[in-house]
Amino acid sequence: MLPIQDLTGASHDLRECLAGGTAFHNTNLLRAEREAVEKGYRDVEGGIEALVATTTLAAGIN
Repeated sequence: MLPIQDLTGASHDLRECLAGGTAFHNTNLLRAEREAVEKGYRDVEGGIEALVATTTLAAGIN
């Protein structure tokens, strides 16, 4: 579940992307948003078909 208060510019951009089945994951997102993106991408019915992330996240460092 995504937070609904104290949203950043990245938070608004993320919601726009999610409406189209895409997402991004970076440090500009709130922690709860990053966790929701991770869960949504792993879940077959999470609705995220494409995910863009930093190279360190993709390598599993984060």
